Amino acid sequence: MMISYMVDGKGFLIVNWEVVAEDIEDFEYSPTSEYEGKFTIFNEENEVKLLEKFFSHCWELNPFVYVTYNGDYFDWTFINDRCKIHNINMENEIGVA
Repeated sequence: MMISYMVDGKGFLIVNWEVVAEDIEDFEYSPTSEYEGKFTIFNEENEVKLLEKFFSHCWELNPFVYVTYNGDYFDWTFINDRCKIHNINMENEIGVA
């Protein structure tokens, strides 16, 4: 599993080594000239570390609003389901469930 997101025009990708098996370097993905698309990569050793990094980064960035393409019906539900498998309470972590 990976989690990709953008905040204020900066892209982030959190990668699970158990799935990818090697470090991913920072990269640029610019689908249009309007967006620079520079992505900072966080390589985490497993899914628990990936989820913990996502939550700690949410606290660090402190976004006012979360905007998703399919968040209500997939993204947040999927992340919450993965948290439950690892006995992590997403609502306690970031106030969203």
